[in-house]
Amino acid sequence: MWKKGFAYFEIVDHSSQVIVGQLNINALGKWNIATVYGGKDAQTRRSLWNKLEDRMCGDEPCIIGGDFNCILSKEDKRGGKRFHLSNRSKDMKKFMINNDFHDIGFVGPSYTWCNNKEGNSRIWERFDRCLLNSMALHNIPMAKVHHLPRVASDHALISINLVDHQKHNSGLLRFEDTWKSYPATWNIILKAWARMDFGSCAEILQRKLRSIKALYYWNKNKCRELNSLREELRKDILLLQIEEANEGGLMEDKLNLLRNKVHILNVTLSRLSTWWNQRSKIRWQQVGDLNSNFFHQYALAKKNGNMIWQIKDDNGTVVEDLEQIEMVFYRFFQKKWSARTCMLSG
Repeated sequence: MWKKGFAYFEIVDHSSQVIVGQLNINALGKWNIATVYGGKDAQTRRSLWNKLEDRMCGDEPCIIGGDFNCILSKEDKRGGKRFHLSNRSKDMKKFMINNDFHDIGFVGPSYTWCNNKEGNSRIWERFDRCLLNSMALHNIPMAKVHHLPRVASDHALISINLVDHQKHNSGLLRFEDTWKSYPATWNIILKAWARMDFGSCAEILQRKLRSIKALYYWNKNKCRELNSLREELRKDILLLQIEEANEGGLMEDKLNLLRNKVHILNVTLSRLSTWWNQRSKIRWQQVGDLNSNFFHQYALAKKNGNMIWQIKDDNGTVVEDLEQIEMVFYRFFQKKWSARTCMLSG
């Protein structure tokens, strides 16, 4: 592999349908990678699923990509016979569910294969895709799969970006539900709302909402990052409990410190649950799986699905650069809300 100082790939296993290896990336660590060329019949492909189950399990991030020779839904096909859920489709869905692999979608043309026939005999299908497990999704939540142009083959190449070089910082202030658990939040809001003001009700409301921006600075300067705080508290509690188990136990002040840290940890875990639930947008979840891996992946998948990776401008040109996408939106609404002459009589 070229540029070994940046990344190194080592083959671990291979067969007629798959090559499995480990990709070591300086910035992202070790990844399990499998490139697939699936057999045409379900019986042959079952050996593929068995090998992938053996090699692509565990806690390490995993990516499986290639030509699966299989489609999963009617949206993956255009033309030809009507789609039905065949055994090969069921086997692939079963593999994905049992082994925690997810299809993260794509940017580009909807189909990656075409039979290149004319008229009503022409068929398009999405045979090629990338699957990521939950650990990979956690490490690269904004991963993006591209369907490249289909030129010299009946298949289109696909690519996945592991490292996003574009940084897009939003200037919006979004209220965090976790802030409601801090007394300082209520004090900031009460102070802003009690301030005497003048003008119309709309103007007063706008100025008071603007003054609440102090929450942003309070959160930036005073609030600890919840995951870091959780790990730090766990380490401190463990050390105190080890000391407590020794002969003589803990002095009164350290015992109070231990109780206090346990209380703060419980509060932090509750805030983390609130933070993830706000991002997953799940309203029916009340109790039980408050902070499970399921809700983490639900939130990450929703964030990935809501991201606008490409858009057409006024000329019909597809734009993918984030700054250019921003300008397309800006010009659209600038034109929509520009001053215009209207006839009000009659």
